Amino acid sequence: MSFIREEPEFRKSLGAVIRFGSATAAFLALAVVVPLTLWYGWKRHDELAEPIVGSVFCAAFAWCSISLLRWQRYMRKLGWSEPDKMAFGLGPRPTDSDDLAIWKRGTSLRYSFAALVLSMLALGVMKYLEGDY
Repeated sequence: MSFIREEPEFRKSLGAVIRFGSATAAFLALAVVVPLTLWYGWKRHDELAEPIVGSVFCAAFAWCSISLLRWQRYMRKLGWSEPDKMAFGLGPRPTDSDDLAIWKRGTSLRYSFAALVLSMLALGVMKYLEGDY
């Protein structure tokens, strides 16, 4: 049983809504969240460590957002939309050129997510050590 109807008009309109939502999320992530967080981090704190860690977090967040969008767009460009193929690019290095391009984008996504998690942990450890928890 499929949850998405098979009519082409429905699929086309659903694709348009998803593309608009992805573009809006990317715009909000990169044009609103990152600059406001950087401004708040540098304007409101006297210590230097917290704004630096906040800046690293913003850079990692922007890198993760861009990597996710690039990975998603390339998979859509190749026509891969089934859920079982969405995990592709996170396994061993393939030999096919298209598969290798997706694998490189998946690797960039993994590294950006790891940087995001590590910067979040660094912010938490810094707050704990300062006693602001």
